[in-house]
Amino acid sequence: MTLEEATRLSYYREIAELNELHGVMMVQHIESKRVFVKKTLTTYDAGVFRYLQMYPIPHTPRIYEAIEDGGKLIVIEEYIDGTSLASYLNMRGTLTEQETVYIASQICEILNDFEKVYPPLVHRDIKPSNIILSDSMEVTLLDLDAAKHQNNVQYQDTQLIGTFGYAAPEQFGFGSSDIRTDIYALGVLMNVLLTSKFPQEFTVSGSLSQVITKCVQMDPKDRYQSAQELLLELQNGARKPTRIEKTDVHVEQTEKTQDQGWALPGFRGSNPFVKIFAFICYFLLFVGITNMRMDDKSITALRINQIFAFLSIMSAVLFAGNYRNAWRIFNVDKIKSRLGRWLAAAGIAMLIFYAWIAIMLVFERSLG
Repeated sequence: MTLEEATRLSYYREIAELNELHGVMMVQHIESKRVFVKKTLTTYDAGVFRYLQMYPIPHTPRIYEAIEDGGKLIVIEEYIDGTSLASYLNMRGTLTEQETVYIASQICEILNDFEKVYPPLVHRDIKPSNIILSDSMEVTLLDLDAAKHQNNVQYQDTQLIGTFGYAAPEQFGFGSSDIRTDIYALGVLMNVLLTSKFPQEFTVSGSLSQVITKCVQMDPKDRYQSAQELLLELQNGARKPTRIEKTDVHVEQTEKTQDQGWALPGFRGSNPFVKIFAFICYFLLFVGITNMRMDDKSITALRINQIFAFLSIMSAVLFAGNYRNAWRIFNVDKIKSRLGRWLAAAGIAMLIFYAWIAIMLVFERSLG
C-alpha cells in the first residue's frame, strides 16, 4: 500500500460492523459524509475490482477503492439500501412464478452485461443473500468477492469457491467456471424461490420446470449457453416477466420489522445515527413522564396520569413504526401508495393516542 492509498483510506471512518466473520464494515467518508461498505478480502481477483472501478456495471455496487496490502485487498464500495432476497424469502416462504421470473430476468440482464466484458466476468456466488431488492423490486447483485474473469484456456478452477447448493459442479474441480456456472446457480435460485428447496431435493412443476432443469444440468454443454438465451426463454409466452411492486406482496416495512424481532422503532435498521436519535427521543419521553407535576392532583392521580401518558404515547409510536407488523391489524400494509400507508398509519396512531386519553378520563371519574 502506498502512502497515497493509505491517505485515501484514512478518509473512511468505521461506524458499524456488518459482518464480523467476513470483515465487512460500514464506513463514512469524513468529508462527504456518504456511507460506504468496506471489505477486507483474503481470497480475491484484484483484476475484477480494478475493472469494475473503472467500468461500473449497472445493478452492481460501484467500487471506489481496491487497494492491495500484504496479501489482502481492501475494497470500498457503494452501500446498497434495500431488502436482501434472503430476508424477503424468509418472510414469504415461497414466491409466485411471476415474481420469480421478474427477479430472474433482471439477474439475466446483469449477467448479460458480465458477458460483454472482455474477458467475461463470472460471479460464482449467486444466492438470495447476495441479491438486494429495492422498494420497486429492482435487483442489485452484491458480493463480487468470488468473481473472476473467464479463462477459456484453463482446464479447471484453481480455487474451490462457491456456496453449497448453489455452486455448479465445475466450482468443485470438475471444470472451469464460465457464464454457464452462473446460469446453474440462477436455476437453483429459481427453484428455491418457488419451492424453498434445492432442485436435488424437489424440482418445481409447472411452466418453469423445464427451464430450471436445463439450467442445473451437470454438464455445462447441456445448460443454456448464455444469459441472453435464458432471458429469451423466460420471456417466452406466459412466463413473460411483468413488472411487480413490493406492495403487491405486502412487504415494505413489514419484513424489516420481522427481521429485527422485538427491536423498537428506530433500532431496527443499521444506521447508527438513527439509533442514537431514537435513544435520545425515548430517553426524553421517559424523563418527561417521570417528572410530570400536577399540583392539584393526589399522588395516586399523578401516577395514573403518568401511566396513561406512557401508554398513549408509546402505543401511538409503536403503531406508527409498524412494531411487530401492527399495520396488518387495520390492513394498512395493503395500501399500495407509500404516502397513503404513512398517512393512514399516522391517523390511526392519533386515534390510539386519544383512545388512551379517553380511557384515562373515564378511569379517573370512576375513582371519584
